[in-house]
Amino acid sequence: MNYNKAELCKDCKMPVEKNVRQVAMTIKRQIGASTLMELGAHKFFSINPISGMRGGLEFSFKYKSNRTGVASVVLRSDDTYSIIMMNAKHQRIVDKDGIYADQLSRMLRSGFKKLRGER
Repeated sequence: MNYNKAELCKDCKMPVEKNVRQVAMTIKRQIGASTLMELGAHKFFSINPISGMRGGLEFSFKYKSNRTGVASVVLRSDDTYSIIMMNAKHQRIVDKDGIYADQLSRMLRSGFKKLRGER
């Protein structure tokens, strides 16, 4: 990619493609390896920024032996996160806004327990 002609991020003045990957990697690091392993997370994708958000991370996870869900963690422009977790039938189980970085792991784990039917 030629960065001289690339679209630049309005906030950080970096090329958008590089910034998107960086945001996704930061979210992955903030969630933590132990939480991602507990969820059985796989197939990671970065989410491109649109109005009101800076980018995000989307991944698949197994919540029962043969059920796979999808989780999206999006960094909003006010430096908080939004989490959406969907089950295998694409029904939203968790839809939370205004989450701080230190709450990401706890919110994902509680959503995972809700999907599995645990208390």
